Amino acid sequence: MRVALGEFACFCVASRFGADLGYGIESAARYYSRKLSSQGEQDSFSRLPKRLESPFVELDVPLDSEVVDRLEQEASTRSVDVQQLLNHAVFVYCAELDREF
Repeated sequence: MRVALGEFACFCVASRFGADLGYGIESAARYYSRKLSSQGEQDSFSRLPKRLESPFVELDVPLDSEVVDRLEQEASTRSVDVQQLLNHAVFVYCAELDREF
């Protein structure tokens, strides 16, 4: 899947995973997808823009079709672009990782 990240999301992934942005994004997408299916994500998207404007980086990330389907469904439910949801997923994932330490 072609993924576009904003500058801060890119920084968050790079600071945690180094140069392997794809691995970090894939991990965040899988984590967020599991979180959605297990308990339902209760985050508020009211303050988020509907679309990701001017992405900082774009790359192809191998995501399981099940993960992509769940993310696309959630993006549709919340009326946001799937790229915006993926950026949000990166922030949620990094916050969870930081909380563990």
